[in-house]
Amino acid sequence: MSSGATGKVWLVFTGVFLAGAIAGGLIAPRLTGHLVERGRGPNQFAPRLLDHLTERLELTEAQQADIKIHVDATWANLQVQRKESRDQMRALDSLIIAELTDDQKNKFGKMQEKQRQRWQALGERVRGGDGHVCGPDCEIHPGGRRKGPPPPPEGEPPPPALGE
Repeated sequence: MSSGATGKVWLVFTGVFLAGAIAGGLIAPRLTGHLVERGRGPNQFAPRLLDHLTERLELTEAQQADIKIHVDATWANLQVQRKESRDQMRALDSLIIAELTDDQKNKFGKMQEKQRQRWQALGERVRGGDGHVCGPDCEIHPGGRRKGPPPPPEGEPPPPALGE
């Protein structure tokens, strides 16, 4: 394969990877809406983390105040990085598209759509497939979601345990 063809392969490979990251930016607002409904929006990150740490570690008020400063600063930095990353991904996407033929652009668009669908499916799995994210007081799933694989369909035996 010529070095020009190899470069194009890497460019397309990188584009597919980056398209997934861009699609993540499209899914995030949908997930955020569900998180906000449960009191888990972006403005709730620091208070919820602090409450969790305080409860689990029995933090003093002084420790809480010091940790809150670090959490708030880190959260603000992550938000800036996330926005910069999305902007860079969009710019790269435009650069990739500018290098493609019409047929390649069509294929690239299909690849991006497939990646968006994967992200949507992931978002649905995160929400449990029933349109919401469990919180500590979830009425649909009291006690939180079950961990591990789903139970077998009714009337079927359970799967064999590992090592059998």
